[in-house]
Amino acid sequence: MDSNYWAQVMNARVRRRRGMALVTGTSMAAALLAACGGDDEDNGSQGGTAGRPQDRSGLLTQPTDTSASAKRGGTHRTVWTTHVSWDQSFNTFGLHFTAGYVYSRLMKYKLGTVDKLPDGTLEPDFVESFELSNDGLTATFKTRGDLKFDDRPPTNGRVGDSGDIKFSWDRWVAQNPRAPELSNTKSADAPILSVTTPDARTAVMKLAFPYAPLFSMLAFTFHPLIYPRETEGGFDPRNVARGSGAWLVEEDRWPSSISLKRNPNWYEKERPYYDTWELINLVDYSQGLAQLKTGGVETFAVRQEDIYAMKTESPRLAMTQRAQFTRNTGGWTYFGMRPGSPFRDDRVRKALSMLIDRDSWLDTFSGRADWERIGVPVETAWTSFVGPGWSFFLDPRESDIGAGGKNFLYNPAEAKKLLAASGVKTPIETKYWSVANAETPQRTALLGLMQASGDFKFEVNLLPTAQQLDDQVAVTHGNFDGMGMKNYAEPPDYDFTHYLVFHPKSTDFFMGALGEDAKMTDFVARQRRELDPKKRAEIFKDYQRYAAETMYYIPQPPGDWKSFSLAQPWVGNNGYFQPWVAGPFAAGQEINTYLWDDVSKR
Repeated sequence: MDSNYWAQVMNARVRRRRGMALVTGTSMAAALLAACGGDDEDNGSQGGTAGRPQDRSGLLTQPTDTSASAKRGGTHRTVWTTHVSWDQSFNTFGLHFTAGYVYSRLMKYKLGTVDKLPDGTLEPDFVESFELSNDGLTATFKTRGDLKFDDRPPTNGRVGDSGDIKFSWDRWVAQNPRAPELSNTKSADAPILSVTTPDARTAVMKLAFPYAPLFSMLAFTFHPLIYPRETEGGFDPRNVARGSGAWLVEEDRWPSSISLKRNPNWYEKERPYYDTWELINLVDYSQGLAQLKTGGVETFAVRQEDIYAMKTESPRLAMTQRAQFTRNTGGWTYFGMRPGSPFRDDRVRKALSMLIDRDSWLDTFSGRADWERIGVPVETAWTSFVGPGWSFFLDPRESDIGAGGKNFLYNPAEAKKLLAASGVKTPIETKYWSVANAETPQRTALLGLMQASGDFKFEVNLLPTAQQLDDQVAVTHGNFDGMGMKNYAEPPDYDFTHYLVFHPKSTDFFMGALGEDAKMTDFVARQRRELDPKKRAEIFKDYQRYAAETMYYIPQPPGDWKSFSLAQPWVGNNGYFQPWVAGPFAAGQEINTYLWDDVSKR
């Protein structure tokens, strides 16, 4: 196929989508709808792989396993913007992405590949084995017996033992704001009672009730990483790291950069393949693009609307396509629930959801029609309260979701009827809260769609940092004015999202000012205690039906597609190994230990 034809087709769409970043409010919505009209094809299939066309463009690179040819050495350079501290308990939400590279977990998610996708299977990390008793009330862990902490003081290469497991658990419960998610002393609906150490290699965890996703949640980097006992008084864990993971901190120059080096004492002796990994703080998007073009970084998160242009300008870049749909909604539109807030009325929340043209948004930002016109297949799906990657996902457009499915359908006329019935004065003028660097064209377009009918008018308030959004809006439990949007990471088990959003003890119980919905709390408690996967899946399905009817929150973004990434061609194994948890929380899954510097392609 002629490359000039590709350029004419794709650049027209890219210019339209880029132009959306320059407008806001109702004009943004108009631009979106216009971009989806005219020369676009029908929406087509929203998911599944059956019958999907193969790449005919020659633009995609098929990931392959090149581990047999991998050579040690070199420096991997990537963009990184999320570091605050090496102590995972040192912020409002008790998490730090970077620490997951340096500190081990009890166990980890087994990587999949593009040929065999991950299924959530777990394998040992800090421990060599883990098992659950038949009654589901006792978990037993055996340490490796030869896994060493950092050779530098104060750990001095000491072998980790069960005391480090107990220390890390007790410290996490005492200091981490996420403790109510797992610690029964913090919440009666949390499972873990205690951790004891019968001997130096054995740790025993007692549970208050059988907890279905126990091991999966313990493998998540939100939850206790294994810190050495020397953390207590031996060093400042906010600024110094002494872990036993795949990487060691060579030099912390933050907020400029961080240099990691391979841990020679890690149990996978051949990996990491790279000797050094440079995490470079580049918050300016244009600088990141420039660095990717010149080879200054190996990877960069190029916006989807810029992928084709970048690939055209730098054809040597390897373009790969995501192999899986997300198991996450991506985030939530949540509401201030103070007395007098219009969002306390479910008719107002439902009306707002009906103003989102999900198909127009999704086709615009996936560029599906244009990509498929040049021979690149793109699979798309709507998001609901459960991401489309889960096996128990109920598509909002299908009948199985029940009566609440109508609240996802684009229907401005019905939205007006709901608002009229609520008695609220329109337009509803209120505030919109977000973080400045989270306001992508996709997010701005979504806000524009919500205002296009003229029934809502938002005063935009963009805070400088995510921490400020958390402190001033997100963790006030609905005690704010207006509406906010917050991104979420993909969870290892849906219990994580389910608890976080709908349980009154969680950090993110946005509707606290409205009050607890006992039925929602019961959904959370029941699925946590159900060990039969099929029965548990049915609970999640019933929850989705109820959530669609109440619309306490609006899942966003409106849809997901199997998107594209760009990387330097010399990065061996790029895109081949697939994580169970995507996004920054793949940090602890050792994806980067499989990458290597294929100098023959430089």
